[in-house]
Parts: sequence; structure tokens; C-alpha cells
Amino acid sequence: MYRTGDLARFSSDHALHYLGRFDKQVKVRGVRLELAEIEATLVQFEDISAAAVTARKVEDEVEIVAYVVWRPPTPLAIDTLREFLRSKVPSAAIPGRWVQVESLPLLANGKVDYAALQNVEVERPLTRQFQPPRTPLEQAVAAIWLEVLHLQSVGINDNFFELGGHSLRASQVISRVRDRFGVEMPFATIFESSTIADFTGVLEALLEQQPSDPATPVIEGAEYRELVQQISAITEEDVGALLTALRSNVS
Repeated sequence: MYRTGDLARFSSDHALHYLGRFDKQVKVRGVRLELAEIEATLVQFEDISAAAVTARKVEDEVEIVAYVVWRPPTPLAIDTLREFLRSKVPSAAIPGRWVQVESLPLLANGKVDYAALQNVEVERPLTRQFQPPRTPLEQAVAAIWLEVLHLQSVGINDNFFELGGHSLRASQVISRVRDRFGVEMPFATIFESSTIADFTGVLEALLEQQPSDPATPVIEGAEYRELVQQISAITEEDVGALLTALRSNVS
């Protein structure tokens, strides 16, 4: 029989129940990966003294999380690590989340306690000083990034790919921007402008270049931003009052 690496059991009613895998192989975006191989590659980097890699389910997607012990204990250089891995492993094997730890939890036999790692908080990497969105357009783009990346917060200087982004999620961002703003952005934009600040700058330039309907007043630049702010400030109570006034006028 072909050994798949899957773990299953028969119940008393002779039904076969799938339990998972008995090795550390996972499937990420159609590619089967051995987490142990990623760990072995990471510890080849001169500034890493130990590393452990796990996989977690985010919505319907499997995401790789790397826990590393940095030597010496300095801030994690994610850009450098990603570039190091890119030449050694498939793109799907590059972790979407990076967590710097002082040491890896160990079992009594000296092996890594992967169950304990699951309890370590996995948040967005603090590799840049956090700066929140400043304009309505940046806020709208940030909302799209939060939805696609499954995060709670994102700053305008955070790098999309350091936050767990990849080509599939990049295409989702481009698609949502097209639906939200009616702008067809080149797919390469998010690779060339991978922060909200840079991405929004490109988007704003495209919005200003869009041909307008001659019958529609042209609103652009500061006027556009002011109008978005005014619309954003409308409350449900304001809408209710407006509908009540309209009904009274019709009657």
C-alpha cells in the first residue's frame, strides 16, 4: 500500500475517521512542505541559534509561523531572513509570521514543545514604528489589508509581505481595490509599493487620472478627501432623520 503519512482510525461502526498526519508535513497553497526542513534551513543563518516552525489554520488557509532565537538578542531582521530563505526553499515555505523568543520551550526529553508554542501570542511583527492611517483613503486601504491578512491593526509603514502577505493575498487586495474604487491597478503595484503609505500614493494618482462623467461635477484632491470625511461622519441617526423628512414631504 502507498504510505501517505496520514493518520486515521476505525470506529466501532467500521467508519474511517481522519485524524491528521503523524509527520510534520503540511500543504500550503497546493505545495506539500516539511516543516522540519524549514527549521533546518533557518538554523543555517548565522544569527539564529534555534528555530521552530509550526502551521496554523487562518480562515481556510494554512499559514506557517516561525519562532526564532536570535543571536545576539537584537530585533528580528525579517527582510534579511526572507531574502535568505528565498534562495533555499519554495516561496510557499517562507513563513507568514515571525516570532522572536528568548528560548524555545522544551519537553523533558529535550525536544521542542510544539504544543507550548501554540500558546505564544502571534501578532503583527513590530519591525517598524507603528503609525496609523492618516487619511480616509489610507483608512480604506488599511481596512482591505486587515481583511485579507486577518489582522487587528496595521500601520501605514508596515510591509505587506512581512505581515504574512503573499502573491495570492496580493491578488485579493488588488481585486478588492478594484471593487471598492473602480480602479484597475497593475498586479505588480503591491510588490513595488508594499506599504500602505506607498500603495495609497499610487492609488490616489490613479484616481485623479480617471476620466469623469461630463454630467457629473469633478471632485478631486482636497475636495475628494473632504467629501469622504463628510460622508464618513454621517450617523445612523442622521440617515433616519433624513428618511423621516423625505417621507413627510412625499405625504
